[in-house]
Amino acid sequence: MKKTYLYNEIEKTLCICVAFTNDHKQALFQVFANDGCAEFEGRYPNLCEDVDGNSISWKICDELVEMGLLWEDEEAYDVYFEITDEGKEFLKQLA
Repeated sequence: MKKTYLYNEIEKTLCICVAFTNDHKQALFQVFANDGCAEFEGRYPNLCEDVDGNSISWKICDELVEMGLLWEDEEAYDVYFEITDEGKEFLKQLA
C-alpha cells in the first residue's frame, strides 16, 4: 500500500494519504453489512472469502486496519476484524 506524507509547517499537521480503491470500499461496506465484523480461518494466500462466505480478502482488511477503518483482534483464534468508529464515520461520508 503506497502512502504519501504531507506535512503542513504552518498548521503543524501531518496528513498521511493512501490510495482508497474500489476493493477497499467494497470490503468496508461488506464488513459493515456483516454486523460490523469479518472473520477468516487463516491467512492463506488464496483465501478470498470470510467464514460467512462474503467475498472479502483478508489482505484488503489488513490494509483497512492500517488506514484505521478496521480493528484486528489479535487475541482471537481466527483472523478477526471489526469496523472502527472512524470506519463507520467514513462510510457515512461515502453514502
